[in-house]
Amino acid sequence: MPSSGNMPAKVKKTLTQLGVKRISDVEKIREHLVEIASLGTPLLPEFTLHNQTHSDNLICLLGRLRKEFGLKLNESEAFLLTASAYLHDLGMFFDGKAFEEEILPDLAAALSFCPQGLCDTVGNYQFFGLDTGAQIREAHSLLSAYWLYHEVTPINGITDNDRPYLMAICRGHGKANLKEHGCWCYRTTSRDGEEIRTGLLTSLLRLVDALDFYSNRAPTSILQMNAATFLENPVSLGHWIKHYFVQDPFIVKANEGGNFVLQCTVYFAVPAKKLNGIHYLDFFRPLFDKHIKNAQEWDLDVNKYPPDLTTALGINNIKLVVDHRAVPGNRDLPDRIVREIEQTSCRDVLEFLEHRASTVKRDSRTGEGDQVRGKPESAASELPSEPVLIIEDAPWYREHLVSILAEVGYQCEQAGTFEEALRKLNECNPFVVLLDVKLDGEFKHGWELARAAVDKGVPIIVVTGYPSIEGVNKAIREFDAVYFFDKSRLSPEDLIPKVYEAALRTRGEKLGRDQRQALFERLLGFFPNSQV
Repeated sequence: MPSSGNMPAKVKKTLTQLGVKRISDVEKIREHLVEIASLGTPLLPEFTLHNQTHSDNLICLLGRLRKEFGLKLNESEAFLLTASAYLHDLGMFFDGKAFEEEILPDLAAALSFCPQGLCDTVGNYQFFGLDTGAQIREAHSLLSAYWLYHEVTPINGITDNDRPYLMAICRGHGKANLKEHGCWCYRTTSRDGEEIRTGLLTSLLRLVDALDFYSNRAPTSILQMNAATFLENPVSLGHWIKHYFVQDPFIVKANEGGNFVLQCTVYFAVPAKKLNGIHYLDFFRPLFDKHIKNAQEWDLDVNKYPPDLTTALGINNIKLVVDHRAVPGNRDLPDRIVREIEQTSCRDVLEFLEHRASTVKRDSRTGEGDQVRGKPESAASELPSEPVLIIEDAPWYREHLVSILAEVGYQCEQAGTFEEALRKLNECNPFVVLLDVKLDGEFKHGWELARAAVDKGVPIIVVTGYPSIEGVNKAIREFDAVYFFDKSRLSPEDLIPKVYEAALRTRGEKLGRDQRQALFERLLGFFPNSQV
């Protein structure tokens, strides 16, 4: 059960300091979260707490930004931001059956909230290969917006006038591009004579969400009680361990040669003991370092935020400082988990988590292992049975693309010449074609293949070393391409969502004229040369 539904005095005081006038409304919203969280999350019992404990932490972190960085919000902004702190993770509690029946059949229709389809799309999220619980976690920011829009449960304390802002802020704490200028979702607007900096409010929520390194999100009692469950879900166990061994973060405004930096010091403290003959610090450090690296590259990368954030906080950068400590008497993992580690010869925690993942996978195939909870059939079965056809005349780059897609689970077919590509297109029945439009030194071969693919109803993704405005125009407008990639800019994080989007198209999702125009305009600035 969660802690008491009463708002801590420290949190209420922070709300006042932030400029919140509708404190009673924030309390009602918090009470709603307490009620929803108290019902449990049968699909996600092992993920670190996303209840009022986490949300209270975010309020305290916002208070720290006010005190240390002089953050100033008007009355409306203060309410919308603090209300979102208690609403942004509602999607984590989305009912599994409702998700499978209401959301999965038409993801794009259910979870599309940007009118222009620019700042955030379902294609940014990975669903294939995940069970229902993990799919909910992946899309929980969008599901929070869905919850608010459809009023899955009535929420006291918010008005219809609040709802659009709360939806944008809540979904934006996930993967939305807050710097997208092609839509109005995260621009500054006005309400009742007050400025609402939606992009800033969303940035602040995402920032403090990433800074919540507090150890109270991983209580010892829950880890102890659910040790067997965690061992059956190594991904979740990794999430818990990285929170379990942290001590509360320390955030200051640092001056580095005239550049002001938001500096967050994170303390990882483990017992002064050994595990498999290795000091705890060395055994668990790889997981901590991976966690910090991911945070620095994603939600703590200042370049991913709009200028409003750095202006409001008076900073030029965000910096994480890590302090690893071995502390005698520090809290240890439950005996069940320690014994499981000791039965292996693993030299660090990442190796152990990989070992558990392979063990669970093997046991699931043989019907052995602990049946901790009934899991829905894996969504891996929803991967298209047809392959991705990669048409590329450079063998090394073909193999590079294959390695990216095969790791996710896609089957791949390859073609290096025009004739081979035509044959494979007819023989292997691909669900998408990754197409280099300059084959054998000529663009005409690539575009002929694009026409052949489209005539067969197969969507294309253009991947070329010769990008141009004309090429974008031709690909998007004439051939309804899913996307147009410059090879020099392509990354797995960019490619995989677009292949997934292509899979959606084979299920009937097509770009309309307005969407094609928006995509074309978005890509215009990427390709200054004209070579097609």
